[in-house]
Amino acid sequence: MERPQIDGGRYELVREIGAGGMGQVFEGYDSHLKRRIAVKLTHANLDQDPNWTKRFLREAELMAQLSHPGMPAIHDAGISPGPPERPYLVMEFIEGVTLDELLARRGPLPVGVVAALGAQAAAVLAATHRNRIYHRDLKPSNLMLCADGTVKVLDFGLAVTTDTDMTRYTNTGNTLGTPAFMAPEQVEGRAVVAQTDLYALGLVLHELLTGDRVMTGSSPYVVWQNQVHSAPAEIRRERPEVPVDMARLIMSMLAKSPDRRPEDAVTVHTVLMRHGNGIGELPEVGDFHGPARMYAEAVSAAVASPTVMASTKIIASEEKVAPPPRSSDSAAPISSGLSVVHATSPRNLAIHRR
Repeated sequence: MERPQIDGGRYELVREIGAGGMGQVFEGYDSHLKRRIAVKLTHANLDQDPNWTKRFLREAELMAQLSHPGMPAIHDAGISPGPPERPYLVMEFIEGVTLDELLARRGPLPVGVVAALGAQAAAVLAATHRNRIYHRDLKPSNLMLCADGTVKVLDFGLAVTTDTDMTRYTNTGNTLGTPAFMAPEQVEGRAVVAQTDLYALGLVLHELLTGDRVMTGSSPYVVWQNQVHSAPAEIRRERPEVPVDMARLIMSMLAKSPDRRPEDAVTVHTVLMRHGNGIGELPEVGDFHGPARMYAEAVSAAVASPTVMASTKIIASEEKVAPPPRSSDSAAPISSGLSVVHATSPRNLAIHRR
C-alpha cells in the first residue's frame, strides 16, 4: 500500500501517532535525508481564516530560530498541495515517555525527580520567554522524558494539539488551552504572558507530586470556573516531605493573578535546581550521565548578555553546586559551581560532566 506523501514525495507519512482539534501528527520518513521525522498536518477547514496559514508558518519560523536541547528541532514547514491545501510542519522525531504516561505508571513521583523534571521545563520556558514566545498549552502530555534524562517540551507555541484526551480547547482571540491546565487569564480571554506558562507548569508539578489533577469538574465550564475561583490544595498536606521553599514556589505559581506568580522562569529554575535529583533511577531512563540535564545555559542566557551567551555552554563541575540563598525569591545567575567555556554551536549547549 502506497504511503501518503507531501512536498513532492519527500516526506512519507508512515502512521498517525496523534490527533486533536487542530490536526493530526504522523510518524514520517524523509526520503532525501533518510531519517524518521514527525509531521504535523493541520485540518483543512482551519484555513477559512485567510491569516491563519500565515500565522502558522510565521510561528513555525520563529520556533525554528530557537535551537534548544529541550525542544524538538524544526526541519521544515509548508503547505501541502490540494485540494484542499493543508499547512504542515516537519519536526525531529522524539522517542520517550510523556509525563502523563509516567504518572499513570508510577503514581506520585519522588520529590527530587519532580524538581529535576520541572527545572528542565523551566529552563526551556526561560529561553522561549526571552523571545516573547509562550507555550499556552503546557501539560503532562506535552512534556516527554527521553532515555538520556532529557525533558523535551512538545507543541511549543503552535496551535496544534496531538493528544485525544480532554483537549476541548477554547479560542479566545488566538489563545488555545486545555481546561485543566489553563490559567485564569486564558479562561477570561485576557492577554497571555510568561506567568501564564508558569501557572500551567505549577499545575503539572502539583499533579506529579500528589498524583491528582489540581482543577477538575464535570464539564470544561466547571473546570474553567475552578481555575478562576478555586484554591489549589496545599502540597505539603499530602506530601509533607516536599521542601518548604519548593512547596511555596509551586503554590505561588498557582496564584490567580499573574502579578503574584514568580517573576520569571529563571526564578522557578533556581528553586527547583536546589532539589533536583534521581532521574537516573527511573527505569524509563536508560543512558543517564551526571546531574539531570537542567539546561543551565538557557537560564544563564536569560540573565546575561545575549552576545556573550550565544557562543557558550555551561559545564557542571564535579563539586556539588551550592544552592542560591534561600532568603530571596529573586532570580539569580547560575552558581559558581558551573563554569562557562566556548562552544561551536548554540545547539550543543547542555550540562555535561568534566
